[in-house]
Order: sequence, then C-alpha cells, then structure tokens
Amino acid sequence: MNWDKDKLIDVKCDNCNLSIVDHVYRRPDDLDIVKCRDCGLHFLNPRPRPDFIFKLYSEDYFRGSNGNPTGYLGYDAASHAVLRRIEARRRLLIARTLGVSRLGSTLEVGCSTGDLAAITTPLASDFTGIDISEHAIRIARQRAPASRFFCGQIDEVGPAAAGPFDTILSFEVIEHVLSPQAFIKSLAERLKSDGYLVLSTPNADCGIRLGFDNWLGARTSFEHLFFFRLEDLDRLAQNAGLSRVAAATGCGSGRFENSTSKHSVARRLALALGMRRWIWTLREWRLSKKQPPQLFDYEDNLEHHNIFALYRKTQICNERNTTGLGLAIRTEP
Repeated sequence: MNWDKDKLIDVKCDNCNLSIVDHVYRRPDDLDIVKCRDCGLHFLNPRPRPDFIFKLYSEDYFRGSNGNPTGYLGYDAASHAVLRRIEARRRLLIARTLGVSRLGSTLEVGCSTGDLAAITTPLASDFTGIDISEHAIRIARQRAPASRFFCGQIDEVGPAAAGPFDTILSFEVIEHVLSPQAFIKSLAERLKSDGYLVLSTPNADCGIRLGFDNWLGARTSFEHLFFFRLEDLDRLAQNAGLSRVAAATGCGSGRFENSTSKHSVARRLALALGMRRWIWTLREWRLSKKQPPQLFDYEDNLEHHNIFALYRKTQICNERNTTGLGLAIRTEP
C-alpha cells in the first residue's frame, strides 16, 4: 500500500500539540513513524486524511487478502470461531486478574463482530457494543442477540452509549483513532465514579527495544496511527481523571518474522497454492489441544508485544503498578 501525497495530511503531537519531531522509521507503506521531541509519543506524520482512514474499515477489513497489509485474514469466517473464542476469553480473564472483580453495565468500544459480548453477556448486567464497521455490527447482532450494538464513533451514537457504565472495554482500538486524547476523555466521561477502563494496544517499548524495523507493530497493521508506551497511556489517562490500577504485557516477543525464514516461505507457498483455509484449520486444532504460552501469558514487565492496562475513575490518584507483584497470567479457553 502506497499513498499519494494528496491523500496525506501533516499532524502535530496529539498529546502536547507540538510539531517538533524526530524521525524513527519509514514503514513498508512509505509512511513515517515519528517521535515527539517533547513528550516522546510515537505517531504517523504525515498520515492519511480522515476520509481515507474510515474507508479502510469496510467488509474487506474483516476478510482480508494474502497481500493486504491492513485488517485481518478471514476474521469474520465461521471457521475461525475457536481462535475468536480463545481470544475473547483470554481478554476477559486478564481483566479479572488485573482487578476487575465485576463487569456490571459494560460498554465495549471497538466491539468488532461481538465475540466478547457473546461470552460476557451472562456476566454483565447489560452489554453495549460500538464499532465503526456496519459489516462487523451486523455479525455482532447475530452472535450476541441479548446485547445492544450501534454503528459509529463513540460520540456519534447518542444517548445509548452515554452511560454511565461500570466498565468500559477497548481492545486494540486506541492506536486507530484520530485523537487518542479526545478518545480517552470521551471514555472517561462515560464511566461511573470508581468505574474501570480496560484497554490494550501494541507496546511501543517493545518496538524501541527491538528496533522498529524488527517490530511486528511497525512492520504490519498499516492502519495504525499511534504507537504507545505505557507512560503515554498513563499520561492520557491522568489527563482524563483516571488512575492506573495495574498493567502487564504479553502476546509474545513482537519480533517480526523475516519473510525468508523457512516457516514464512512455507506459509506463503501454501497460501499461493490455495491452502489458506487448511492453514487456519490446523492452527485452530492446535490451539484447541494445547495453547502456546506466548499467546496466553502476560507478565509484569514492559518487554512483550502488547500492553494490557486497567484504569479506574477516582477522585484521588491511587496508582499501583504490578511490577514486583509477581504477576503471571495464563488463560485457558
């Protein structure tokens, strides 16, 4: 994917509104990741115009193709139900382990095809899901008919998503939004006092450690606009009146697999021969029998590919990091 200049715009740091940046890495789609010289936030600059960004989240985003650098390969396919169910349960158990004792009234922002809602509905007093993809919302309404789903951005869906909610969930969403600062403040406004915000995102500290040219978060998922360290998320949360309860990282090392490796060459050959469905079926079978630890373990360090963070809306900042607590989370499907 390459972008014409007329489809791009220059932006300032969303956190401090400054335009003094250092270049970090040019992605394979020829867009540049930069770092704010003042606060250290990493983001794309220039980036696609909003009207082109929203076009990315069409039905094709959830079906993907072998050469498409955005979206998911067959995410909405019924044959991938095992993977989706494992991922939803993993997220729910990690949230509980980090400190969410009960869900209560729950809002999921970026609910996608409703897989989390389908397993969470019995545990929540009510569940509301929001996503900008009409295709995803149609599937979500079928998978979790007891929940309410709305298509649009959070500030567009009206009173239905006004809350206040006991728990707000937002997994792998904040890196997609145009303004993370406005996004977090909007979520905080919809939380009850003492309510919880649970979010996850790729971990830029992992990219810094590996080098962005070796990091999965910079070499794939070209729809991502921002790249967060835990301290970036903490700053956004604090500005919105939230304090961190706990955080952990997981989902493997984050190292980008070289396309010349034996595994990658074999996989690309199988895809070229039309064996994509069999690859996913085999993967699901393996996951249903034995879960690889790198997919399900979260630890109290900043080394791994994804951040999973829990924030609470309180009047008094009661921040507590999990570092030193010996946190080790292993989820079971």
